[in-house]
Amino acid sequence: MIALSSKLDGLFDGLSEGLSRTERRQRYRVYDGEQSKARCSIAHPDGSTSRVRGDRQVVSESVGTGYLTVGEFDGKEGRTTVTCRFDPPEDLLGNVTETPLIVHPAGSLRAIGWGLFAGVFLLAGAGTLLILWGTVWRRPRRA
Repeated sequence: MIALSSKLDGLFDGLSEGLSRTERRQRYRVYDGEQSKARCSIAHPDGSTSRVRGDRQVVSESVGTGYLTVGEFDGKEGRTTVTCRFDPPEDLLGNVTETPLIVHPAGSLRAIGWGLFAGVFLLAGAGTLLILWGTVWRRPRRA
């Protein structure tokens, strides 16, 4: 998995530079348009190459404003080189796009996502059963 990932905003990041909290947030975030501009070339150990484009993904994954996927590729054993660029390399105001890219196994984020989905589904089901137990399925009290 290739993804755009902003620098983690720690408690003291940017304070030495005199940046306010708002300026730090704007500096350390990934913007939606950057994902679709990313173009990556993957050189596999066997000499073959493949290409990934951020605007041609089947499924895009995001986490807040700090993580957006660009694409996915099947890695092969050995040294793999990933080179990415942005097309166009700058925005309308002339600011160069400088978002860090990371490469990681695809399964980790998907497993967390499906786990959260299952957890929410189970909690919603348990809440519905508790409401039904306290209202509709309640036995009348004896006097």
